[in-house]
Amino acid sequence: MSIHPRTEPWLRASRDIREILGKLQGDYGLTDVEMLRVLFAHQQDMTVRMLRAERHPGHPGRRADTEYPSCPPAQIDAQPRTGRPSTYARPKRSETI
Repeated sequence: MSIHPRTEPWLRASRDIREILGKLQGDYGLTDVEMLRVLFAHQQDMTVRMLRAERHPGHPGRRADTEYPSCPPAQIDAQPRTGRPSTYARPKRSETI
């Protein structure tokens, strides 16, 4: 059985990032949940940037969820808008930790 050429670098990077994250968690004295929140925030930021780049090539500062007249329709979300509000309700500031 042959291994895909990208598997080995991916495994090495995964091992290295686990070591780095473990060191950062220890250096800052973060709990597992706090560290997970840091990672989620970083992942969310990366995802927004990727979505902006996908929807507005050449204009990364534009919001991902906004349609601009200069963008061809194919670069804007292909799924139709329903006009319904999101089912996710953000907790009030007083409800957060």
